[in-house]
Amino acid sequence: MSDKHVAFLDGVTGYLGRWTLFWYLEELKNEKVAVLIRPGKKGDKAKGDAEQRLTKVLEGIGMADQRHRVTVIPGSLDSAFFGNREATENLKADAWIHMAGDITFKKLGDKGSLVTNRDYTVNFVESARKAKSIPRTVCHTSTFFTFEKASEPDGEFFVPEEFHDPAKMEHHNAYGYSKLEAETYLHGLIKARSLPFNLLVFRPDIIMHHIPVKEVSTRMPGLITDDFKVIFQLLAAYIGKTKIKIPGGPSIDNPLKYIPVSPDTVLNISDVDSVTHAMMQLATLHGDGGISPDGGYQIFHVMNRWRPLAIRFIRELSEQLDPEKAQKVTQVTPAEFKATVLPKLSWMEKLYYTNFVEPFIGYMHRARTHASTANVDNLLGDEWHNFHPSHQLDIPQWLEAGVRQAIEKDFQ
Repeated sequence: MSDKHVAFLDGVTGYLGRWTLFWYLEELKNEKVAVLIRPGKKGDKAKGDAEQRLTKVLEGIGMADQRHRVTVIPGSLDSAFFGNREATENLKADAWIHMAGDITFKKLGDKGSLVTNRDYTVNFVESARKAKSIPRTVCHTSTFFTFEKASEPDGEFFVPEEFHDPAKMEHHNAYGYSKLEAETYLHGLIKARSLPFNLLVFRPDIIMHHIPVKEVSTRMPGLITDDFKVIFQLLAAYIGKTKIKIPGGPSIDNPLKYIPVSPDTVLNISDVDSVTHAMMQLATLHGDGGISPDGGYQIFHVMNRWRPLAIRFIRELSEQLDPEKAQKVTQVTPAEFKATVLPKLSWMEKLYYTNFVEPFIGYMHRARTHASTANVDNLLGDEWHNFHPSHQLDIPQWLEAGVRQAIEKDFQ
C-alpha cells in the first residue's frame, strides 16, 4: 500500500475526531488515513502506547478490522512538529484536519483555553507549512460560538460564513473567545497571503448525539447516544446534580439553587453523523485537487438544521423526571440574577457562580441566531441536512430516554 494518505487527523481520541475517522474509513475504502495521538508514555514506550490508544478508538467506532489503513504518529500539539519531527516532515497527506481542543466552559480570561485552542492551532498550521510534502488543504475545526453577542432571546442575529470582527464580539467564557482568537490568527495569515495551502474553517454548533444512520448502526448496534454530555450537564443542573472539580483539588457536590438563563433561549443542536460526514466530504473535495476556494479559504457552518431546542423544554423535562429536586432550583433571567440574587449570596456562592456557573450558562443568553449554511449547501446540496432521514430521531423522545439513563448512572 502507498505511503500517501487521504488525510491526517488530530483529535481522534475525542468525540468529533473519532467519528470523522469513522467516515473516512467507511466511505473511502481504498485510502489510508494518518492520525496524531498523544501517548501517555515517553521514550521507547511512546509509540506502543499510541498504538494501543488507536486500537481503543477503532474498537469504539466498530472499525477494528480497518487497523491496517491507519498510520499512527505519536506526538503532541504543544511541541513544534508535534515533538516528532521526522514523522511529521515526511508525512504525505492531501488534507490535514485539526480537531483537538478544549471545549470546557471556563471563566473568560482562562489562559489554559488560549493555549489549547489558539496556540495548538498555531503549531498545527506551522507544522503543515514546514512539512516536506505540503498538504493541499488544511482544515481548522472552530465553533459557531466564535460568534458571541449578548442579546435578549426575542432578538435575532443572522450570521454569515465569514471571519468575525473581534471588537464586535461579546464573549462570556474562555472557550468561545479562545476559538475566536484562533480564527483571528488564521484570518491574519489569509490577509497576508502567506499560506501555501487552501484553508477550510469548520464551525459546528452543539453536537450531542447520533441519528443513528445505517452505517453506524451496522457497525455499532444499539448505539444512540454517545459520551458528549453537554446537554446532560445542563439537565443535571436543573435537578440539582451538579458537581464541580476544583483544579488540583477534590470534586465537590454543590447543587445549583439558581439557573440564570431565560426560558425563551433556544439551543441549536446537530447530530455527530451529519457534521462529521460533511467535514470528511468537504476536506476530500478540496484535498484531492478538485476544488480551490476563492481567496484561498472557505468557512463552513456545519449545522444541519435540527429542530431548535428551547430551554423551556429542558426545564419542563427536569420537572417531569425529578419534580422534588427540580423545584429546589429557581430559574431567573440573567439580569434579575445579577440585580437581585447575586448581591445576597455569600462570598463563596458568588465565587462559585462567577467561576463555574456563568461561563457555562452565561453563553446561552443570546438572541435567536440564524447561521448561513450556503457554502456547505452549494457543495454538498441541501440534502446533507437530512442525512438518512429514515433514521431521524424524535428529539424530545431521545432526550428523555437519554436523561433517564443518565439519572440511573448519576450523570457519570
